[in-house]
Amino acid sequence: KTAKKASRQMKTIKIKVWDFKRGKSGKKVTKTKYLTVNKRLAPSIQQMFTEIYNSSEKQVIKDIGCYSYRQGEHMYGMAIDINPNENYMIDKINGKKKILCGSYWKPNKDPYSIPADCELVRIMRRYGFYRGEWGDRKDYMHFSYFGK
Repeated sequence: KTAKKASRQMKTIKIKVWDFKRGKSGKKVTKTKYLTVNKRLAPSIQQMFTEIYNSSEKQVIKDIGCYSYRQGEHMYGMAIDINPNENYMIDKINGKKKILCGSYWKPNKDPYSIPADCELVRIMRRYGFYRGEWGDRKDYMHFSYFGK
């Protein structure tokens, strides 16, 4: 009911991710990110990101977020957004595509854009996190717990 009550249900975890040393190409390096998540899911999310980090794919993650006191699953620490600028949210309104958040989604062209069926997506699905795809609305950055 309040941000204070919600924050008591959260835990901040430390995860290792791959990113580029500089820019969008070159050598991939390990970086540390901090992610505030639902404390009951924290162990599973920690393990999920360990698997993503150890995968052969080495998907680069520049920006990541979970808990935010707003509507939806983010308020419960049960939705994760990855590289939001490069994995936009788009909807078809009156037959026309309209960008709602982010700039674009260019998998296989931009390394920060997450392909539809890559290893990261498959690992997240195994842990119950589904990509935001609801009819005409596609939220390529968004993975929510049992969100399908």
